[in-house]
Amino acid sequence: MGTRFLASIEAPVHGNFKNAVLKANERATIVTGRSIGAPVRTLANRMTKQFARYEEEHRPREEFETLAVGGLRRAVYEGDLETGSLMAGQISGLITEVKPVGTIIEEMVETARKLLPEGRCDLKMAIANGKTLRDLEYDRVKYLLKGFCSSSLGEEAIDALLPLADRETIEQGIAEVEEAISFLGENGRFSLSGVEDLGASLQRAREHAFLDGKEFLLIRQTIEATHRIRATLTAQEDLPLLRRFAERLYDANDLLKRIGRTIDEAGALREDASPTLAALIRKQRTLEARIEKKLRALIDRNPELISEAVITRRLGRLVIPIKSGAVGAMGFVVHDRSATGQTLYAEPTTLVAENNAVATLSGR
Repeated sequence: MGTRFLASIEAPVHGNFKNAVLKANERATIVTGRSIGAPVRTLANRMTKQFARYEEEHRPREEFETLAVGGLRRAVYEGDLETGSLMAGQISGLITEVKPVGTIIEEMVETARKLLPEGRCDLKMAIANGKTLRDLEYDRVKYLLKGFCSSSLGEEAIDALLPLADRETIEQGIAEVEEAISFLGENGRFSLSGVEDLGASLQRAREHAFLDGKEFLLIRQTIEATHRIRATLTAQEDLPLLRRFAERLYDANDLLKRIGRTIDEAGALREDASPTLAALIRKQRTLEARIEKKLRALIDRNPELISEAVITRRLGRLVIPIKSGAVGAMGFVVHDRSATGQTLYAEPTTLVAENNAVATLSGR
């Protein structure tokens, strides 16, 4: 299955690789890596011959890794047919043409229906059993698809995919893919960037009724991205299936506005998030200005006690740097000291009550 989709128009694989698949016959592939517990089937080339020789010589695993490193990149992106790892199955011998993915899927479904007449076999069970999925390299197909995802939600959706057997559902899916291809053909790349998986945050909100500012920023980013996607797709009047998807996206504009009024661009609580909060912040600043005025006066009156004429903070409290011998000259509460011990960061005992009030208002 994976090999068939390699030879599709949409596959982001170098043309040399696709042509090599088309030219291959049923004996063109080889399995290497069995001796190191990592078997892989590829189109035979110079690298696989060297790999096989290493296996015959029982070389150390490190030499295999050195030989193989970058091999897939060389094959897929550079089209190197000699030293690239051309991963492909034996089905290569049956592939003769590069086709659109939609056409490949349609042909597979039609072939399956001819081989499994109605009433003689359960098509879904025939396709979805473990052995068949392994033979079809179904997991590898999903792995390649996930490379096009722009969010973890898309990757999770692909992980959950199973083959379909209902004709109507399959045809609906093909129609949706055709509309998506048409949209991309006219508009170029369509990005879902900004959409994040909010499952963990929502679960935490349900359990604890609390989210931090960074989480609210992530929610806002996802809502904004969702609105952008919705606006783009609902404008596509000639693509009703895509438009129907977009119309199902929730319009969370009210929540977006509430987050914007409450959380700033850095994820911090806005000072004007509520009238009560704004009043508390004004009160805190008034108290701090009063304390700073008194500290400045103390500095001016007692320069012999001061290590440096500045006002700073320690543990959220406004303090001044005094000389270590000044503690006994006036009542001070020491909150910190310099590395040398010559400077103490202290507040006068006369300002403890006011500093306590500031600490209470700031939540410390």
